[in-house]
Amino acid sequence: MRAIGTDPLKHDIRFVEDDWESPTLGAWGLGWEVWLDGLEITQFTYFQQVGGLECTPIAGELTYGLERIAMYLQGIDNVYDLQWTKGVSYGQICKRAEWEWSTYNFEAASVDLHRELFDQYETQSRMLLGLSEQKGKGGILIFDKEDPLSRLVLPAYDCVIKCSHHFNVLDARGAISVTERQRYITRVRHAARACAESYFAQRQALNFPPLSGRLNTMQGLIKIRKYVKIGMFSLFLCHNCGLGRSGTRQATGRCAGPALLRASPVCASLGLV
Repeated sequence: MRAIGTDPLKHDIRFVEDDWESPTLGAWGLGWEVWLDGLEITQFTYFQQVGGLECTPIAGELTYGLERIAMYLQGIDNVYDLQWTKGVSYGQICKRAEWEWSTYNFEAASVDLHRELFDQYETQSRMLLGLSEQKGKGGILIFDKEDPLSRLVLPAYDCVIKCSHHFNVLDARGAISVTERQRYITRVRHAARACAESYFAQRQALNFPPLSGRLNTMQGLIKIRKYVKIGMFSLFLCHNCGLGRSGTRQATGRCAGPALLRASPVCASLGLV
């Protein structure tokens, strides 16, 4: 905040709990919005799961609302009044495009075309991964391509993202019923999970480069699972110190994380290492 010229002592800065999730991609995380004088300008999320796989360690994401920050800095209430450059407004650059794409997504997009494209990209994704139509016991995915290095994960994931896009367009057009919506979400999530599992299997088959020489250290990775309340918001802390278990510091006030990895970034940021 100070870096963009904002004095935290003179403005209302709040952390508002807002967990994020993407059901179609099997991803979710716990997080908070950051409000500046009532306007959300950024958000940070601690991802617990991606592609149906648990994140160990927890992955952090920090997103910025650049237009909103610019509105605050320029002191305006309408995003289209932002000064793009001298003598040129944001509205002059982007407003027509916003109108055209909104009209397309909500009114003009061909429902039949997007249904067909969804089906085609789903089929393409399964083919690239060698994903079987059958499932194993407990819903385990079965791959016809048993060698994970033979699977084209990145192109397959690109197809999954396109499936998600076509689903969103169909949803915006009001072309999907409540029952259909859940089926579409399940189909995309299934494909995303296949990509995630295949990518992990590839990395495992390659001995997790470039960490190959440090796998013993990896066994001691700190799992961030619990959180404690600190001031107005919550922070995740590692199991290796008392903060993760009881919500209070150990008597030493230090994190007892593995020597090579020290502690979680959260413990480090709190000065506990």
